[in-house]
Amino acid sequence: MADLTNRGVGVVLVEGGPSLNHQVVAAGLVDEFNLTVSPLLAGGKSKRILAGPALEMPA
Repeated sequence: MADLTNRGVGVVLVEGGPSLNHQVVAAGLVDEFNLTVSPLLAGGKSKRILAGPALEMPA
């Protein structure tokens, strides 16, 4: 991400599942979430939006 910032990239779209989402949030790289929810994919025993250890919410 630092390399992208050095190249002048200001916005990065990360598309992934719960594990990748958790990694970028835990690394403090998320400023904004844009979610698309599909009941068929989000129902049942699917993982939640973030899959990983509990995170502290920023103040």
